[in-house]
Amino acid sequence: MAAFLCRSVLLKTVDAKNNALLCCAALLLDLSCVIHDFAEHLRATCLKEIFGCCVITNAPDQLDTLSGKFIDNAGDEMSHISDWINPSRDAGRVEYTLSIGGESGSGKTRAALQCAKLIEGRKENDKADKDYLTVYIKLSEEDDQTLSKELIASYFDTKEDKEAAENYITKNGIKGAQSVDDHMRREDTTKEDRNRLRIIRARLCADLVRRKIKEITEYSVFDAKIKFKQVFFVFDEAASCPWIYRSVNQVLGGKLTLSELFGQQNPFAEKIKVVCCSTANEAVFRNMLSTQGAFYPVIMGPCRKVYEELVKGMKQYVAREGLLAELLRNYYFAKLVENRRCGVFAAEVVTNMISYTDLGEYPFILNPTAVSDELLLSDTDKEGAYSIAGFIVSIVAARYKQSNGTKGKSIPEARRLAATSIRDLLSTSDKNLWQSVIVKDGEVAKMGMFSVINAEEKTTVTNEAGETQEKLQKRMHISMSAAQLVMYAMTFGKGTLFTMDTHGGAFESYSGPLFSLFLDGCSSSYYGGERRFTLAQFFERLCKTTLKEFPEIKLNHSTVAPVKFATHQIGFNGKTPDYLGVLGELSKSQEAFVVVNRRGAPYADLIAKSGQILFLIQCKASVNVPKFSAKKEVEKMGFSEGDDQDITSLVDIIFPPQGVLDKEKLQTARKMIDFRKGNLREQLKNCVEELSKENVGKEAGSENGEGGASMASEKKERNVVASGNTTDDLDAALLKGKLTTTLLMRSLGCTIAVPVFICSDVGGEAAKDTLIGKVQGCSVNSFAWNNPAAVLFAEGGLERIVEDEKSSIAPSQKAKRRMRSKRTTKKTKISRERTKNTLRKRRAKR
Repeated sequence: MAAFLCRSVLLKTVDAKNNALLCCAALLLDLSCVIHDFAEHLRATCLKEIFGCCVITNAPDQLDTLSGKFIDNAGDEMSHISDWINPSRDAGRVEYTLSIGGESGSGKTRAALQCAKLIEGRKENDKADKDYLTVYIKLSEEDDQTLSKELIASYFDTKEDKEAAENYITKNGIKGAQSVDDHMRREDTTKEDRNRLRIIRARLCADLVRRKIKEITEYSVFDAKIKFKQVFFVFDEAASCPWIYRSVNQVLGGKLTLSELFGQQNPFAEKIKVVCCSTANEAVFRNMLSTQGAFYPVIMGPCRKVYEELVKGMKQYVAREGLLAELLRNYYFAKLVENRRCGVFAAEVVTNMISYTDLGEYPFILNPTAVSDELLLSDTDKEGAYSIAGFIVSIVAARYKQSNGTKGKSIPEARRLAATSIRDLLSTSDKNLWQSVIVKDGEVAKMGMFSVINAEEKTTVTNEAGETQEKLQKRMHISMSAAQLVMYAMTFGKGTLFTMDTHGGAFESYSGPLFSLFLDGCSSSYYGGERRFTLAQFFERLCKTTLKEFPEIKLNHSTVAPVKFATHQIGFNGKTPDYLGVLGELSKSQEAFVVVNRRGAPYADLIAKSGQILFLIQCKASVNVPKFSAKKEVEKMGFSEGDDQDITSLVDIIFPPQGVLDKEKLQTARKMIDFRKGNLREQLKNCVEELSKENVGKEAGSENGEGGASMASEKKERNVVASGNTTDDLDAALLKGKLTTTLLMRSLGCTIAVPVFICSDVGGEAAKDTLIGKVQGCSVNSFAWNNPAAVLFAEGGLERIVEDEKSSIAPSQKAKRRMRSKRTTKKTKISRERTKNTLRKRRAKR
């Protein structure tokens, strides 16, 4: 058509009446009526019913992923987003940019894409959906916008500003938006230059969005006969492109917001709102507090509801509800599905796996309320369900890591980044946090381990003059969810299938790898083999009890070994010599290690070692109503108000301080001492006396000697029974614990033993405070540890609150009156001086 028209114009016509041209014109007019304008085109081709609006994007594959099965309103966060979209009271914040933060897989992008569906008063049908548009742009660190002199001239109204901006840009060789942003943050940039650069950056941000939309739609003019009622600009991974993040969040006044800039040209919407989604990285950390508050923050926290609601959609859900509940008893599984993306993956695996089970094989599931839980499920069935859940955890975790920044990373590398980030989160001071790997390492940001959000709180303070002042305290909240901790704690098992292990209890098996992850943050190999962390640094912000007397000892390990599971109970029993030998061999390497004790062991649930430090850990899965006695629990591990000389004397014989374990003497002692009987002190003294004889080793080694020892033991037992029980029975658990711990310390080469409680978060803050108080009130002084036990909570993830030192304090009313009075007095003085000067000049003229 275009070629025909050109020939018709250039060549001498043979159609005197121009009938052909008239026909072409008519045809073009008809085509122009058929071709849609920008808005009509989007309504016809880009409708996404699942999001309740039209959607255009530069990341179609990502959009397809986000368009799968999901539970849209899972979590309180959606109500906060709804408040932003539909303001009622805080109308002033409605125009702010919505900033949605959260770890990778927290559902922040999906939440942003649901904004159109949250608009109150709108109809729910295809026709209504066409009145709304979401522009979903996935950003990257490479995104930039070229700057030219012609553009600079169009950005300013006055000649003075145009020339000043052009001179600054030319002088500093600025070529694009990222460079503009860098120069804005330079200390030598003047206030006037910074203001001009802010205008340029805001304009370039609008230009970049126009360019992206043009590339997506192939429309250069965004015209609309019928405007969209509301358009949402959604910037995904906004923090990866800092200059855009700062452009949409920090521009105040001057009609420089993105919605205002789009409203000035090609207004295709009645309203425009901006949403930023981002995981934590340097841009967020450095600017969440320094931003001028022009955003509405929402953080996507842990939420199991997505998983729970999705599995309810399976066939015969009620019949399988009991089995599904058993899966959640696996702590790895329960914590992992709190991440929304993992919840979606897990629901898919569970549905495919369980939907085809033969219900005839599981009659107890059909009526779970008929009889008690113990009768419905045997221990074997419970262990089977636990193992199934562990297997699903392995699948889901692998799939999750393939969907985010962990993809392509080796297990050791992912573990290093996680462990060192956790250590920095816990031990780095507020002032130095900005230099840590959390902020500086781009790989950490890509992995999306952290959530960051800031908050402002108005408080009242009293100054030195006794006046009341209003203080605006700015805080930044950094957190790492339990799901993320599970993801990296799992790397401490071979093949991650240890999540199926049932030798230890469920919570114990969960706590072991978690403690390994905490220890790994102190591995010297991550710090060039030079840095060593003290006990005080290890427990800083991790321990909830107050520990004041720390010995001068450091954790000393290059790496952390995979978690080990004891197949027999570790304690003072027939397997003691074997375990002392095996653990002794483990301790010869430079690796720290954690061993999960066999279920029901009357000793520590976990045994961990780093350098010369022995950690003895009790795992308590529920703190709803603390049902255990802190005193009894630490006594089981041998901790009390002092060491015991009888135990020390016995161990010095069995395992000399600089010698090796005498297994024969240990077996003899075990046979001679019966902790179930009375007169334990007498038994201990008799045992020490017997073992001190020079020939006891030979006698114990010969067949007759062994029988003699056995008869001696039987004789002692008869004497004990004859004398009856004594108050020594109350010390049985304590003395047995002291004996076991002392032997372990000798075998492992440890000089200090530290009691630790790892507890779940069940029960809320009040229950946790009660537990902390009980443990705090039970201080011990044994094995070089003079403190209460350390208390760690394992289920709720980690968090850190950083306060901004630049928080502002508003002057009091009296101070305001004084300031006004001073200003008035100053103005009066200036006025008087001017009057005097005027009179002097007049006199001089006369």
